[in-house]
Amino acid sequence: MREDSLVITKCARVEGLLYVTGDTGLTVNQLVSVTSLSKNRIELSLKKLNQRFSNDDDCPFQLLNIHGRYQLITKKALNVDIQRYFKNTHTSILTSAALETLTIIAYNQPVTRIEVDDIRGVNSSVTIEKLLRQKLIKKAGRKKTLGNPIMFKTTDEFLNLFGLKNIKQLPKIKK
Repeated sequence: MREDSLVITKCARVEGLLYVTGDTGLTVNQLVSVTSLSKNRIELSLKKLNQRFSNDDDCPFQLLNIHGRYQLITKKALNVDIQRYFKNTHTSILTSAALETLTIIAYNQPVTRIEVDDIRGVNSSVTIEKLLRQKLIKKAGRKKTLGNPIMFKTTDEFLNLFGLKNIKQLPKIKK
């Protein structure tokens, strides 16, 4: 195997981890811990990803570093399309992903996005953003744990949508 293909594989590992962590992002030390790659290799991979994203007009991502936490975000040039997508009335209905996420939040509230992701098995960032915009969920403070992630809970609009007077009226589920 050529050295170039090893670097690509390592970059892909870093990129994949940044993708699934969404707006939480990861520090270099967290990437080192998860991948067992050296700090230098992680930093090289982050540099290569940043260069690739910056130089490729067909790539929708850019790498953001906020206080040592790296995350993937969409390029600003896509903002108009993304805003139009979220304002479109056809996207405001509850998809199966939204309903699944909303159910998890309702039965486990308050709950963090990572906890929702663990139950669903996929990244729920976009779905949670849509539910926040639809005012079906709201932020419920921060969990007193590593990273202080935001917790979410359902709203009165959620109760109204499903004809409930309070959250205790949710149907009981079997474990």
